[in-house]
Amino acid sequence: MKRSLLAAPLALVIGLGTVLATTYAEAAPQTDRPTFAAAAKEPSQLMKRKSSGRAALRALGDNVDEAAAANGLSTAEFTALVLDDPSVRVYPTGRIAFADQAVIRPGGGPKKSAAAPQFPESQTFTLNSRPGAKRTIFLDFDGAFVGNSGWNEADDIPSKAYAAFSIDGNFGAFSAAEHEYIQEVWRLVSETYATFNVNVTTQDPGTAAYNRSTPSDTTYGDHILFSDDPDSFPVCDPDDGCGGVAWLDTFDEVNYPGDGDDYYEPSWVRKYDYAFDAAMAASHEIGHTLGLSHDGRTSPKEEYYEGQGAWTPMMGAGFNAIHQFSNGDYKNASNREDDLNVIVNAGGLPRLPDEAGNTLATANSLGARSTYDPIKANISTRADVDYYKVGPCTSAPTFSATGSGMGSALDIRLDVFKNGSSTAIGTNNPTSGQTGSGPEPYTPVGMNASITAGSGAGTYSVKVDGVGNGNPATTGYSDYGSIGSYTLNISGCAAANGTAPGAPTMVGLSNTKAAGTISWTAPASAGTSPITGYRITGLPGGPVETTGTATSKAVTVNGGENFTYQVFALSNAGVSAPGTLTTYVDSWVPTALPAVAVTTKVLTAMIRWAPPANPGGAVLTGWNIREGSSEDDLPLPEFQYGVNASWSTYGKHTLRITPNYTSDTGGAAPGRTVSFLLAVKPSAPRIGKASSGKSGKPVTATAKWAAPGSNGGAAITSYKVIAYKIKKGKVVSTKVSKALGGGARSYKFKLSKGSYKFRVVAYNAKGASPASGLSKVVTAK
Repeated sequence: MKRSLLAAPLALVIGLGTVLATTYAEAAPQTDRPTFAAAAKEPSQLMKRKSSGRAALRALGDNVDEAAAANGLSTAEFTALVLDDPSVRVYPTGRIAFADQAVIRPGGGPKKSAAAPQFPESQTFTLNSRPGAKRTIFLDFDGAFVGNSGWNEADDIPSKAYAAFSIDGNFGAFSAAEHEYIQEVWRLVSETYATFNVNVTTQDPGTAAYNRSTPSDTTYGDHILFSDDPDSFPVCDPDDGCGGVAWLDTFDEVNYPGDGDDYYEPSWVRKYDYAFDAAMAASHEIGHTLGLSHDGRTSPKEEYYEGQGAWTPMMGAGFNAIHQFSNGDYKNASNREDDLNVIVNAGGLPRLPDEAGNTLATANSLGARSTYDPIKANISTRADVDYYKVGPCTSAPTFSATGSGMGSALDIRLDVFKNGSSTAIGTNNPTSGQTGSGPEPYTPVGMNASITAGSGAGTYSVKVDGVGNGNPATTGYSDYGSIGSYTLNISGCAAANGTAPGAPTMVGLSNTKAAGTISWTAPASAGTSPITGYRITGLPGGPVETTGTATSKAVTVNGGENFTYQVFALSNAGVSAPGTLTTYVDSWVPTALPAVAVTTKVLTAMIRWAPPANPGGAVLTGWNIREGSSEDDLPLPEFQYGVNASWSTYGKHTLRITPNYTSDTGGAAPGRTVSFLLAVKPSAPRIGKASSGKSGKPVTATAKWAAPGSNGGAAITSYKVIAYKIKKGKVVSTKVSKALGGGARSYKFKLSKGSYKFRVVAYNAKGASPASGLSKVVTAK
């Protein structure tokens, strides 16, 4: 802690008889090259055994900074999390895992899932929410081998095949009730992550689908094991109330050479009486692997907030029907992290492309029909709204939007507009809540919306929005976490359907990096009504529409993987089947600068970095650090998150930090230049021979000194002189001079008459030196 100027005289008075002396080697000009150590998520041993709380911090000792960086946290964030959250366990590698308390519903009653099976029992272990997605969440109910993992290493559990999930204790077969339970857990977890491009599956995809082998591997995810095998209890003991355990921020973890494929896998979920509770526990543990911490409260102080009204934060723990991701906007929130931003930018789970336009002007055109196929889409953020346009209609249509039912986080509001006016002619936003008396899970109500607004012929538009309910400071919730899937049904627009156009053909893409052009050939058949436009989907900014005569459209595209673009022909009689193009788009390097933060300590600097947004899909392979004419290439994964750099001499350092990429189009990314000072406070100035003043006015005495033996690696910027008035051998008062220039070596002090001694303090960019020794006694006169 920096010592204040006002405290200095008092300290010097107390220590009047003590001469403070510190010896430093004079700082030489900076000529040495730094040595580097990884500040990455590497499973090196930082302490002997798993621990928690203050004991964990004591065991880590000087390794706290490295442990923090290994978890992607600042030292302050890491320390606060370890001290404040009793569920946090720090493992020998410095990595954090959360051992979460189970949510146990009070009361008795039948133990069953909340819904009947959606699929035949033969499909229970082949369920996929989004097949083909590069990210995977594997819900594993039929047992798994766990060996050579962090759990085996630190918790000393055996390497073996762990037992499958079972309700009835018969591990040789799954009952009808167990099929029902598993299907419902899959449905609920799929809905929790419905707005992200991830496949939630009960079908074993193999370890390559959820383990990341290299930085260039874009296929990865989570393995969630539902098992109550007693041999795994040292990891998470249900007899002690543990309901699930997961590592922090490992969803996109790169396996190090020599590690097992599953070093940070699986996450464990214990048996719950109800599928809803098991699914919310699984979604919670997945949240940890994506980088999320707990949502609790500061008053009353609690690790998990159970929620309010019908609402519970996903990273809390409660029984309410509506579970949502949160940004901590409820009263006394202990955690205000932006969950959805962390999931995307730290967890590595991308959002799906937007399916509908976000304004009246960009509304998806559906034509004029008396019946429409149901539209299935998502609201993915609080800013996302979906507009659809129908007509010209002969009468006012009815719009009805429904979420996924139990487990839905999306609270839907509908607004209807007519003939392009931006003033809504009707709104429907039922008050949400929950029904039920327990112990079974509550049923959400008021989450859907339906409206027939206006009358007569015209063109109608509907806006689908995710909204909040009530006041988040009391019993409600905001629109922050109101996201998820919905189905929109529209009816009553026109008296006759007509025939929709045929599908566009010959869909193609030409592009130079992000600037692309989608082209197509008009359908062979326009149907019974002229083509009024075309809609293109699969684009990063959401769908776009063109005129009916267009055969191409300038668009923005992303790169580095296969993308699917669809072109629909639009007419008043309806929307065509799509013309589809699935193509690989060449990658390119980012043009934005990386983020770099530097923390210094004596001769070391912890440099933490993060790559910029990467719409071109280039593969990050490492980092280049240049200082003057010397440079080093630091590879991934060892240096994925930063570096600890050490120098042998003090001084100012200017580094150029540049991410290294490989891409299909070549080129180099820009780097960021950072400058920082490695220095310490200077040693004490050397007191010189003080002199008494001359008789007359003003009354003065003069202090003299020599520069410190060491400036601490930074130039001396100023000196201050402290005068001690002496009477009968005791200090009776002190006076401190103004700041003097760095070149000053003497100071004529204006004083009251009497006897004085002087001390001098030097300052550099790091702060104040120890005080010099005391001068001899002189007289101010």
